[in-house]
Amino acid sequence: MSGASRKGRNPAIDLFESLAYAASGNAEHQSALKGGDTLVIRQGDC
Repeated sequence: MSGASRKGRNPAIDLFESLAYAASGNAEHQSALKGGDTLVIRQGDC
């Protein structure tokens, strides 16, 4: 349980925002491995 949850607050960054950061970071890394190719990040049905 996170500190925000224990205190009855919402976290500063929620699950969906953290996934967006992770997806873009992964795409940036994959792009770099492919010599700078542009990659598409699909948006989920959330």
